[in-house]
Amino acid sequence: MHPKETQEPVYSVKGLVTEIRLLTRHYLVLLLLRSIGYRGSYQDLSRTNRWVGQTEPVPWA
Repeated sequence: MHPKETQEPVYSVKGLVTEIRLLTRHYLVLLLLRSIGYRGSYQDLSRTNRWVGQTEPVPWA
C-alpha cells in the first residue's frame, strides 16, 4: 500500500530542484578536479549570475 501523501511540498518551493541540481553538479566537478590533482582555475557552475568566462582558482590552490 502506498501512502496517500504526494511529493508536492518538495516541488512547491520555487527553484529548489534547480538549486539542488546546480549544487550537485558543482560539487561533483570539484570532486573530480581534486581527484586528478588540478590546481588551476575553474568556472563555478552553481552560479547563474556570473560573466561568461569568469573563473576563479580551485578552493585548495
